[in-house]
Amino acid sequence: MENEHRLSPADITRLLNLVSSLAEERGYSAPEAIDLIAELIRPSQGKRKRRPLLGDFAERIRRLRIRRNEMVGAPLFRDPAWDMLLALFSAHERGEEVSVSSLCFASGVPATTALRQVARLEKHGLVVRECDDSDLRREFIRPTARAIDHVSRVAAMLVDEVQALKTRAEPDEQDETAAPGDTEPIATQPIDAPAPPEPRKARLS
Repeated sequence: MENEHRLSPADITRLLNLVSSLAEERGYSAPEAIDLIAELIRPSQGKRKRRPLLGDFAERIRRLRIRRNEMVGAPLFRDPAWDMLLALFSAHERGEEVSVSSLCFASGVPATTALRQVARLEKHGLVVRECDDSDLRREFIRPTARAIDHVSRVAAMLVDEVQALKTRAEPDEQDETAAPGDTEPIATQPIDAPAPPEPRKARLS
């Protein structure tokens, strides 16, 4: 049984080649590639529970970002590359595929601008294109492991900040909702205690 878990020289060579290829493809150092492989194949219990939350949080952030121009009433804010990464990360966490046309729509910019952003993301090794086997005219966009790692870190940081603000605000909310006198104990009498004497009536002269 113990021998079954030992790595042969051929296995070690394959692992070295895998780490080297991943590091070269993603622009990582060898230790970063090893850490990424370890995180993908053996996530901790806390991170496993948190992943759906991060995907949903990323999608909410993307929708809010798209609405900024509508809320301000002027076309001032645009960052389509980041909005695309948020959409791809959210879809990845849900186990869904994203077509090129869907990603362009999610970016909130015209299709020609969106396609240029897709090309930039490809150039930086953050997304890859994959053909649809059922329809060769359609392509899917998939986030690379590097993109997933970066977006998940940012999303986790934002979630931590929101939770920290919520924790800090809770004591203040309790103070504001408390009615006067709620913080002081109310004196009570035992049920079987004797009734207090009635006050004497003043005698009229």
